[in-house]
Amino acid sequence: MRKLTASFAFIAIIIFLASCNDGVSYAERLEREKKRVKQFLNEQNIEVLDTYPKNGVFKSNQYYLDESGVYINVVDSGNGKRASSRSQVYFRFSEVIELPTSESDTIRLWQSSPGLQPFEFLYLIPTSYTDPYSQGPTYAYLSEGVTIPLKHVGENAIVNILVPFKAGSAYQSSAFSTLFYKRLKYTTIINAE
Repeated sequence: MRKLTASFAFIAIIIFLASCNDGVSYAERLEREKKRVKQFLNEQNIEVLDTYPKNGVFKSNQYYLDESGVYINVVDSGNGKRASSRSQVYFRFSEVIELPTSESDTIRLWQSSPGLQPFEFLYLIPTSYTDPYSQGPTYAYLSEGVTIPLKHVGENAIVNILVPFKAGSAYQSSAFSTLFYKRLKYTTIINAE
């Protein structure tokens, strides 16, 4: 019985130690991210819009800040075919930039790889936006954040988006990482019947 109790105590200690982080609270991580995003926006000379342009036209340095926290720049609004609930949506992107997660960190750039794309999700079905069980590309890139522009654009639309970790992928949530998607294109929308 003592061995069993000692085993449970040992497991409990391991779980407790594994759950400890570096002493940084979630609120502090949000504040750090806010500073990094502000720095990135300043470095890129990005103008933040509080309202989505009525005509849907953006200058190359204009980004709309959606209520989700995602920054959206529309390069091309697409062909008019819009996603509806349960639409099967495919997308590709040219590259992703990961903003630094700490003062000593650097920006990371991932070029797209044809073998990794396209990514797929069901619009307005949040469980299809992430893959928490994989360490592959969907774990890193598929998130609620990549779906947000579909409120405004359609099939073949091209957008640039900055996705904070709270609207991000499983990877972003675990690493408290902000991703900037360059030239994300919604290549196909198949509406549910």
